[in-house]
Amino acid sequence: YGTISDEGTVSLAQMIAAMAGKLSTDNYNTLTFGIGQSLQDVKAQRQANVVYTNSTAKPIFVAISSVNTAPGGIETSMYVGSIIVSRSYLSTSSATMITQHSSIVPPGSTYKILPAGIDIRTWIEFR
Repeated sequence: YGTISDEGTVSLAQMIAAMAGKLSTDNYNTLTFGIGQSLQDVKAQRQANVVYTNSTAKPIFVAISSVNTAPGGIETSMYVGSIIVSRSYLSTSSATMITQHSSIVPPGSTYKILPAGIDIRTWIEFR
């Protein structure tokens, strides 16, 4: 945001002056989560165990639901980058179990849901 030449104490006025003009309305609108974004059903373009990248300039919100109808259990996990942000274990003997995962994905970050082959019912992104 510029250089503040007075070493030592920095006043609020100096910080504001250094940042003045750096954050225009256009810049604010481009970077602010929610402005110019909308909910999108992307299920047809998404599948489990595939890495996707948020290639936008803003964070996005991803919400996924899946179903387990097979006997036994299944663990599902949502990753942002290499970090598990949500994990569920579905155990069922006869009933259908539903799991939901959601997270904010920063610009440039990758995201995915595991394991491959799960029955994804919804995949919504606020982008």
